Amino acid sequence: MPHLYSSRAIGALFLFVCTLLVSPLLAETPDKPVSLNKASTLFACGTPVSPFTNSIAPANARLNWTNAPGNSSPTIYEVQYRAVDNNVCTGNTTVSANPWVSWPTSTTSTTNLLLTGLTSNTCYQWRVRASCTDLTFSDYTTPVAFKTLECSTPTNPNVISAFSNSANLQWFTPALGGRYEVQYRQQNTIPWNTISDISGTPSAFNQAQISYILRGLTPSTAYQFQVRVICSATSSSTFTSPVNFTTTSCAAPTSGSSFGATATSVTLSWSPSPTGSLGFNLRYRTAAGPGAYTTVSGISSAPYALTGLTPSTAYEFQVESICSTTSTSGFGNTFNFSTPGCNTPSLSSAVVTPTTARLAWTPTATSYTVEYRAMAAGQCFSNTTSPANPWTTAASGLTANNTVLPGLTEGTCYQWRVIATCASSFTSSTGYFTTACGQSPGGLSTNPIAGTSAQLNWNNLGSGVQYEVQWRANLSNAITGDGGCMNNTTSTENPWTTISNISTNNVTLTGLNISTCYQWKVKVLCTGSNFSDPVVFRTTDCIPVAIAQQPATSATVVAGSTATASVSATGSSLTYQWYKDGTAPGNIVAGQTSATLTLSNVQFSQAGTYYVQVSNGCSSTISTGFTLVVTTSAGCVGGFFTVQNGAWNTPATWSCGSVPTSADAVEIRHIVNVPESYTGLSQKITYTNGGKIVIANTGKVRVGP
Repeated sequence: MPHLYSSRAIGALFLFVCTLLVSPLLAETPDKPVSLNKASTLFACGTPVSPFTNSIAPANARLNWTNAPGNSSPTIYEVQYRAVDNNVCTGNTTVSANPWVSWPTSTTSTTNLLLTGLTSNTCYQWRVRASCTDLTFSDYTTPVAFKTLECSTPTNPNVISAFSNSANLQWFTPALGGRYEVQYRQQNTIPWNTISDISGTPSAFNQAQISYILRGLTPSTAYQFQVRVICSATSSSTFTSPVNFTTTSCAAPTSGSSFGATATSVTLSWSPSPTGSLGFNLRYRTAAGPGAYTTVSGISSAPYALTGLTPSTAYEFQVESICSTTSTSGFGNTFNFSTPGCNTPSLSSAVVTPTTARLAWTPTATSYTVEYRAMAAGQCFSNTTSPANPWTTAASGLTANNTVLPGLTEGTCYQWRVIATCASSFTSSTGYFTTACGQSPGGLSTNPIAGTSAQLNWNNLGSGVQYEVQWRANLSNAITGDGGCMNNTTSTENPWTTISNISTNNVTLTGLNISTCYQWKVKVLCTGSNFSDPVVFRTTDCIPVAIAQQPATSATVVAGSTATASVSATGSSLTYQWYKDGTAPGNIVAGQTSATLTLSNVQFSQAGTYYVQVSNGCSSTISTGFTLVVTTSAGCVGGFFTVQNGAWNTPATWSCGSVPTSADAVEIRHIVNVPESYTGLSQKITYTNGGKIVIANTGKVRVGP
């Protein structure tokens, strides 16, 4: 009877026969140099290449590999890992008998895997193989070793600042990107309050410096806190020693005042504002007799504009500080103010242009009506009423005490009045204005002023108005005793520079000289207009710092030689200070206070990342990092060879305690990983004891000069 075999069985038999035929081809001659770029493909399912480990933390690590050249895009990879003796991670190839653990294959369809749930401070091995079909698997890669970080306790816990209801906590972490648990309590009490799984905020200049704002505290209370690192669901560091701190008091403001009262509004102010206060609650009522308060909650700061009041009324108000989300200081002292009565407005100003007029009056009511009319020839600034044009209502129901009349006729005299509307109406006396170009803007000021720029400002005369500015350097540059400039207007001055068609009431001058006196003036842009009187200002003697050329990204130098890095910056009176591995005061590089960092007779301990802070009297900035790699020269005593598995760019991987250069002949006795975007250098490579080089996707090894 014929035997029936499945396709799976036939495929397996074929694979077995092929293995027998090609096994002799796989034999290697020990200690024979191997070409770095040679490879042999015997089956369609090749073994993944370039395995390496990164993002190592106390409880996890990321495993990476590359699909073998020639593979037809495998969809599944199988990963195995196991804990091994710690000496495996230090170069000893002895492996404990722990069994391999397979990671679920459903999560390994890409060429990397985040291995989680590991034990801190433990050595692991891992390997990976490709599954090209349901019958064909590649060989496993050679095991790669790594050691998880130790779950260490944070260092230097302290309180940067304490407020009435919060405190800014700080500590230094042993593992970047970790999670933390903070405990706090009132001093001399037993139970701790716990805040779990927090990330904190790393410092911009030192990622290991973590801060966290602890909120919801009670004012004037003594507290203590402690913190630990959460390395995994089952692994945590010990807590730091408790740190004591005391919150500040949260009291109600003790003084209050009012200003700018109108018939229906007033501006209230109070002090002091407790440090750390979340804001204020305000309550007010009429002072004539005890009645219910009206409360305004959640005011961020003083002063505060209170509206909707009644004319001719006396009020009283109180303020309390918001100490936390659940507590306040309680309302404090009582302060008084009054609103003026509803009566006849007084006309205060009329700012005119050829086609507009900005009118203003004293506030005396809750609502206003503005009327105007053009006057006949010869009737301007007189009370002649016949023959007069009828009144035109410009606006009614106004709550503000000013308005702008648009669309007027140039060179025309107008009469205007304001009617205050309350329980009864009060009509102001009449005012007059003539639309013309003769009026110059007022309120000229220069602010802000810098070393090479200044903003010129003036009063806005209405919508649609355009302006022209003229400016020049004061040739005499005469400086008064207080450091200002003399307003010299003699004919020997520099010519004016003109800026026209300005539609806003300010313009910024740039490209000025430092510590120089300037004049400027402004007018309305229309026929027959006049410039304002010139005003003067003096630029500062400080130009803000700007880095024009950052230092080089990195450099590799031989120990004992000289290393340099330079920065180019613009600004006035610049100072420089170089730092190493951070910009805290403890990271200052002594004696390096110029634009060029110069390190003579460089030692291995000086390898690291350097930054320079460029400063002057008005600003400061920090450069990007310059990474210095220190290596040994060719001819290292005993030869240049690997002493353990590790990365090419890690000095501990090599017998000379440094990274090889293009002048060094190296002997590969272990597994050496070349990281992504890194180029390993050597003069010659020899392989012994089964050593091999594993190159990441974008990594390279260059042999020769």
